[in-house]
Amino acid sequence: MDHLTVASIFDKQIQIGNTKMPVVLIPVVICLFSIIMGLNAIYLKRCNKLMSYFERFYPEIYEQIRIKPNFGILYSKGNKYKPLIDFAKDHEPLNDPKAEKMLADFIEFNRRFTWMVSAFMITGVLISFVIVVVASSR
Repeated sequence: MDHLTVASIFDKQIQIGNTKMPVVLIPVVICLFSIIMGLNAIYLKRCNKLMSYFERFYPEIYEQIRIKPNFGILYSKGNKYKPLIDFAKDHEPLNDPKAEKMLADFIEFNRRFTWMVSAFMITGVLISFVIVVVASSR
């Protein structure tokens, strides 16, 4: 592939409202959202696994950390797993090595998840910015 063929990718543009953007930006945005949605699915699976373990073996703790509706059947916006995160970070020691390991793994994954999503979002914004600048300079 020669230089002109690669550079011609930036020539094709799409207009959204008054803004013209390069078409090559669409796959970048799709990949970014796919990665974040995949990470979110993994995060939710781990949260649900931990919640079901506590529901089965520690019902009193489960009642403290479960998601509770604020008004009737409605839930508030925000991080619905915040009580679980807070409990995992600061809890009385349990005499259950499996539960302790699951909580420690969850906290570590939560920390890595936050950094990974932040890194992907920043990378996506930077790549998008570079693509828009390169396309507008042509």
